[in-house]
Amino acid sequence: MGLGVLTSAAIVEVLPALVPEPSGRLFHTTDHLVGGLSVFALAGPVAVSQVVFAGPPYVVTSVAGGAGFGVAFLGSLRALSGAIPPEQRGAVMSAF
Repeated sequence: MGLGVLTSAAIVEVLPALVPEPSGRLFHTTDHLVGGLSVFALAGPVAVSQVVFAGPPYVVTSVAGGAGFGVAFLGSLRALSGAIPPEQRGAVMSAF
């Protein structure tokens, strides 16, 4: 089971980075909306299946965990951006 969870997590984390560019080529557009919709087409069914098969407690804990991660990430970015000289901020943020 652990390998299945690891594999599906890797797919869900990597595909949003890779899917928008081929979608743009497929539809002959550079519009970011097309890339976003292609990622939503991947993530939407995943979210629906989690609600249907795991139930509301899973959704509540997922939202709480996501909120915690978001606050921690925002705090780290805020602390980091205050310590970086403005001329180097873009390079450091892209590496972060």
